[in-house]
Amino acid sequence: MILDFWATWCGPCIKAIPHMNEIQNHFGREVICLGISDEGNFKNDFAARKLNKSDFAYGLAVDSSSRMKNFFQIRGIPHAVVLSSDWVVRWQGNPMSLTIDMIQKIVDANASLMREQDPTGALPPRRWKQHLGGSN
Repeated sequence: MILDFWATWCGPCIKAIPHMNEIQNHFGREVICLGISDEGNFKNDFAARKLNKSDFAYGLAVDSSSRMKNFFQIRGIPHAVVLSSDWVVRWQGNPMSLTIDMIQKIVDANASLMREQDPTGALPPRRWKQHLGGSN
């Protein structure tokens, strides 16, 4: 999963959209990209900047309370966080620095990790057992 923290008013964030689209299109269902904005008036700001959902090959979410941004201690945008399926941060930084090759290495390592943790591929990984009180 790639979380892309951005805002409609952020020029470098807007410039990163085609790059994030390329990543999402390249990996398809293998990688989930999600753009997260903490703008309180996101819908209005989105429209005011003449952005359309069709401009994005990936999903968008609004976190107006900035909980996700604060959780990852993000101090500036644009900022991308790459998570493996065990929810460990494997890379973070400016999304324009994130390459297809870097992501492919993470995807390949993640596939090995999943086979080691659970040969059936069931989610969530065992790592969450202690936090969720369930069994895996």
